[in-house]
Amino acid sequence: MPRTHINIEIDPNHNRSRLKDKNPLLKIYLVARRVRQKAFLIPPYSIKVKLEDFQKVEGKWIKGSDRNSKKLNHLLKELKIRLEEYILDNYSKNPSPKEVKEWYSKNVSPEGFFRSTESPLLSEYIKSFLKHYPKYQTKKDYQSISNKMEKYFPGLRIGEIDNQKMKDFLFDLKETEHLKATTLKAQFGKIQKIYSSWYLEKYPEDENGAKRPFRSLKFGIKEPTERNTLNEKQIEKLKNLELPIGSEKEYVRDVFLFLCYTSRYFKDLRALSFEKNVSYQNDHPERPIIKGFRGKTGIKFINIIINSHHLEVFNKYHPDRKGPLFSNPILSLVDPNFKFNEILSQLGRSIDLDFKLTGKVARYTFRNLYAKSLSPQMVALAMGHSRLNTQMEYNASNLDPYSQFTGLIEK
Repeated sequence: MPRTHINIEIDPNHNRSRLKDKNPLLKIYLVARRVRQKAFLIPPYSIKVKLEDFQKVEGKWIKGSDRNSKKLNHLLKELKIRLEEYILDNYSKNPSPKEVKEWYSKNVSPEGFFRSTESPLLSEYIKSFLKHYPKYQTKKDYQSISNKMEKYFPGLRIGEIDNQKMKDFLFDLKETEHLKATTLKAQFGKIQKIYSSWYLEKYPEDENGAKRPFRSLKFGIKEPTERNTLNEKQIEKLKNLELPIGSEKEYVRDVFLFLCYTSRYFKDLRALSFEKNVSYQNDHPERPIIKGFRGKTGIKFINIIINSHHLEVFNKYHPDRKGPLFSNPILSLVDPNFKFNEILSQLGRSIDLDFKLTGKVARYTFRNLYAKSLSPQMVALAMGHSRLNTQMEYNASNLDPYSQFTGLIEK
């Protein structure tokens, strides 16, 4: 049997105005011929593939630099292999273009997935998927959302799941079941996990393709999260509370104010020491710089102490600049006789707050009051955020960070 070469090309003369249609189609010309010969085994003919999964922006022609072109190239490569196998198997029959097109329509979905070999029924795949989940409740949740989708799309194959189907299904669930946005998002997260499991088995290098059907899904209006913070008057009121000198309440109050000026959590302080975490700008004892890693995430942070009260608290409990920061047993988790949060609650009631003082309140207070005049990079460093441009990392040895913290200086 002579070797056959299949050449697949996108029609460059395709009318681009059609891309503005709701479901634009992309013409793909297929040419089958023998190697090094001009004679066609079958005449050139075209098939049409939906372009909606490959368009980055509606109405714009796809380019090779677009992220979506990776899936399109994979589709064309797979299409070429399958058609080549078909033509080689039926070479002696000399199939006509009509027969090849009928074979394509029967075996390939509009999205370009091969039904028989690449895309099992969702009801079949879910059985093998659930074998990895021994818990009954987890299996029940996945099976439930799978059954709902099977009911909405009878005979659905998992490879046929696309963005439009997800939007239609989402709209139907909203209308019929009146689910909250958080519940809908959780339901669709399960569908995405099922689809991703199948997709990455077939195309392990195309992680973006596993997410594509679930992009731009709007589950509902997200209500803004209420964040409790202290304003300047409340900070002053807490700072001026008359408390017994040397008492536990005074200590907790001072530590909490220290947290408001640095955005730290309580547990971050317990891991810090002067020898490992404190340096000084130009060796000036009144310009300490605290460097460390957040206990929650392990991300680096840098705090600059220049606010007068901030420095006052620092000097009050660290006159000799040695040992651990805030080593008082109040902050020790092994001391069951003292409850730090209970004292914070008492202090909150003393200044007439309708919410509890916590580490999060301290972080949000820093963000709202003392970080407004700082650059985003310095705020990210102070709060220990992960989204930080590596080129903008600051080091006290080669940069004067005090110029970035003018907003913390009291007038």
